[in-house]
Amino acid sequence: MPYNLSIEWVRPGSRRESFLRGESVVCRMDYDDNPHLNYLNAALLYVQSGFLVGNRQYLAPVTRKAVDFTLVGLMLGKSGERGIAHTYYTVVLPNELSGNEELAARYEAIQRIEQHGFFTNIFLPEMLAYGLASADAAPRSAHRQEIEKFVDFLGRLAMAAEHRNQDANLDFNDINLQVSIIYVGKPEKLSEQGYEPYIHMIGICTERGAHTVYAIATGASRASLSDICSIAEQQGLCRVLDSHDFRRKMPQTGHWMPARVFRLLVDASIEIKEPQ
Repeated sequence: MPYNLSIEWVRPGSRRESFLRGESVVCRMDYDDNPHLNYLNAALLYVQSGFLVGNRQYLAPVTRKAVDFTLVGLMLGKSGERGIAHTYYTVVLPNELSGNEELAARYEAIQRIEQHGFFTNIFLPEMLAYGLASADAAPRSAHRQEIEKFVDFLGRLAMAAEHRNQDANLDFNDINLQVSIIYVGKPEKLSEQGYEPYIHMIGICTERGAHTVYAIATGASRASLSDICSIAEQQGLCRVLDSHDFRRKMPQTGHWMPARVFRLLVDASIEIKEPQ
């Protein structure tokens, strides 16, 4: 977690709130006899002040809440606290989503995006950089509309992957977000075509308007992806910003497969704000 956590207990019925104080997120909340609810209340307050600091104002309110609920779920997944996760998914989250169809739909859309690794590995890095790329610090409706369109773009990518649609648009170009996606094929396709087609795709992403490129490979193609990005960087076509291994749900089988993503900078004039 990017910040420490400090809890200040308040009287029952007091307003829950969180804020940054130095290197800590302070969560003011009332005590509950259910320790799972105390944990979850603290987690929800923490993500509201401890993640996407300085960039949250660019998110539409519904998307902001859906992102917060997703972040708490990811935290629970890493913690291994199954009992608390059960309370979250069967009690807390249904109560939060009940009666709000727009929020429920946005949350489900982000869940589909994350099943393919797009939320953690594409959306979050772009949001961390968004405040730096924006022309002015004050959020405007154009900023929020752009991010809403970006979430929809990632949702269409997830749907295309599930339906094996190879004609899906892999480029997003708007005011401050210019992103391209490259998928590396299966080992047999790599054996037939070699690395050159993918290196060429990285090279032409700038012509397609991209500032950052996310190159993704699943299963046995992961090692080849590392080689492709290394060669492209050596040729001056990009700069490797980072890479991550994750698990991606395969729509054909429903199984989770190991995957790898490289984040590449292809426009040297753009500075990328790294996560704190």
